[in-house]
Amino acid sequence: MSEMVLDLRAPHQVYRTKDGEKVAGVTTVLQQLNKPAIPYWTGCEEREGILRSMGSGSWTASELRYALPKTREGKPLLYAVQKRDRAADVGTVAHAMVEAWHGGMTLSRSGIEDAMYEAALVPFARFKQWWEASGLTLLHSELQMVSEAWRVGGTADQIARDADGNLVLWDTKTSKPWYNGRPYMEHIAQAVAYASMYHEVHGEVVRHIAIARIGKTAGDNGDLYKLHLDEITAGDWRWRAALEAYRSEQLFKSIWKGGC
Repeated sequence: MSEMVLDLRAPHQVYRTKDGEKVAGVTTVLQQLNKPAIPYWTGCEEREGILRSMGSGSWTASELRYALPKTREGKPLLYAVQKRDRAADVGTVAHAMVEAWHGGMTLSRSGIEDAMYEAALVPFARFKQWWEASGLTLLHSELQMVSEAWRVGGTADQIARDADGNLVLWDTKTSKPWYNGRPYMEHIAQAVAYASMYHEVHGEVVRHIAIARIGKTAGDNGDLYKLHLDEITAGDWRWRAALEAYRSEQLFKSIWKGGC
């Protein structure tokens, strides 16, 4: 079986409209919306990281400041950022395993830490089990699209057809368990945006949307959550709100760049 090679240092996907303009992706646009849980999580991670650095010794403020992690440029590197980036890498590897499997390949271990590769096998196995039980026929994997109407790009994880001939979109997530058993609102908005984008680009309506939260650990059973119609409607509103906020930000930048 052939292997797919993943470069964790590769630049992010670049999306361009038909006239060549570079445009933002759906995830970038959704960053316009506030996520109340993030500041608290970041603060907790930073506090725990500092306590680990201090250990059982007695540190002065100057000694601790010197010992805390920094970026290559010498700026403070948050523990939360370190943890987030490593978790993102595990998620990237798991996504790549799914993509390789859909393409009849395996993911090469080249350039991937052994511990990270082994960790990603857990969510990959969970996804594979769900997919094989779904009865879906894959049409597209990691489908890159650009909406000319929105002037925004996006990559759909899976587009498939069910036994009744309906189009189905699965958006794969490796996030931690949802606090109330339901997807984060930005995850719903993202999946709904991809479904709308597919309709625009390919001319067929996506009838069903599911978020496959495959997690990262063996102790996390994950969630295969199928969106209800009212959730899809709310997700569409949330996506359009983020898009308008993003457009206003770009307009401000354009105005100020022009010297007004």
